[in-house]
Amino acid sequence: MLAKEISSLQHPIVKHFIKLRKDSSYRDEHGSVYIVGSKLISELAPLGQCKSIICGQDAILPPSISCKQIFFAPQEVLQKISGRETKSLMVAELQKPKFASLSEKKFVLVLDRVSDPGNLGTLLRSALAFGWEGVYISEESCDPFNEKAVQAAKGATFKIPLMVGPIEKFMDSKRKFYVADAKGPSFEGLPFEGPIALILGNEASGPSIIAKMHSHPISIPMSRSVESLNVAAAGAILLYMLKDPHAL
Repeated sequence: MLAKEISSLQHPIVKHFIKLRKDSSYRDEHGSVYIVGSKLISELAPLGQCKSIICGQDAILPPSISCKQIFFAPQEVLQKISGRETKSLMVAELQKPKFASLSEKKFVLVLDRVSDPGNLGTLLRSALAFGWEGVYISEESCDPFNEKAVQAAKGATFKIPLMVGPIEKFMDSKRKFYVADAKGPSFEGLPFEGPIALILGNEASGPSIIAKMHSHPISIPMSRSVESLNVAAAGAILLYMLKDPHAL
């Protein structure tokens, strides 16, 4: 494909990329995800349809990357798009992954109003790493396709089945629900057999009332000198321990 040159900050594709980065409703409207960084783009582009790439004027694209549109732009244009001062930038627009039904999955992580994109992305990565089969994300949580969430997930956003919706829609009698709660009993010694769901709540206020009503509270044994763990750290421990580590 013949690459095109961009020189103006007013070019429509520049404005399009800036909106993709900043606006979740715009991403939904276009069915697109904004990705930054040559390493992540090289990994993700083959997994989904690459709509467009903008890279530096001296960049050499790896042969593994196939894209509908390729643009070369000066550094100031790429910095305007990305909001970063870093040199050798590359940004891409990928087709947004379709949501998947999780009803038949045996091990599902549920994110209940997790608001920090770094935490959410890290939890997606941990769920994939420890063999969980899907992630259900409440509508009040951070957008999993937020730039920072995608960066933290390191590709997991495109590799593990996701669904976004009201948390009450996922509550059913088919599985046993456990909710991380610092005041709950220790998870040690409890039998965890699928199908189960692990619920992780909001960073500041913890799990919602509906999550507590339909779940068994569990906690991680800790030194009394530490009140609690960051949700991403606690989630990683529970995701590992609730799923048979020997099955990985």
